[in-house]
Amino acid sequence: MSVSTPTVNTVLGPVAADELGVVAVHEALLSVLPGAQYAYDVAIDRAEVFARLKAGLTGFREAGGGTVVDATGQFHGRDPKLLEALSRSTGVHIVASTGQGPEELLGGYFLTPQTDPPTPWPAEKWADLFGREITEGMVVPRVERRAPAGLIATAVTRSGATATDTELLRGAARAALATGVAVSFRHGGDALAELDVVL
Repeated sequence: MSVSTPTVNTVLGPVAADELGVVAVHEALLSVLPGAQYAYDVAIDRAEVFARLKAGLTGFREAGGGTVVDATGQFHGRDPKLLEALSRSTGVHIVASTGQGPEELLGGYFLTPQTDPPTPWPAEKWADLFGREITEGMVVPRVERRAPAGLIATAVTRSGATATDTELLRGAARAALATGVAVSFRHGGDALAELDVVL
């Protein structure tokens, strides 16, 4: 009987867990609030972003680092193509994440989808969204799917979980159970109750 080696989804494909090296487990390689790319007073120079991130990742690798887990989720600057290029050019494994939250940062589509009456998404829809990003690849808006996510990262409203936050946590937990990928979440006002939702 052979025992399979545990693997982790990186932006360049699965990597054996024992080949990850030193892991920075909860980083934000690029943090951009949704919509910032459309603001007239914000300039995002992709070449400069790449150069700065490459320098930081190269320094991390030279200091003995092997893997960075980018926990920005879907809408805080996640750029699968950029992460793939950075991983290739630096030799650092990068684990990208799926996930959203807290509620105040969710896009309107996720708060009031086309239902009658309009209602927030239930846990089942969140689980399906996150699960597909793990099993089919992360969505690049209106283009394609890229490498699979290796983490579900979400957050709860700081003052305490809203009904939407609770469904988001349940959906993240269900997707994690279905895919074997870990969940990371920033708690709100009642960490133990919110952890209980995930468990």
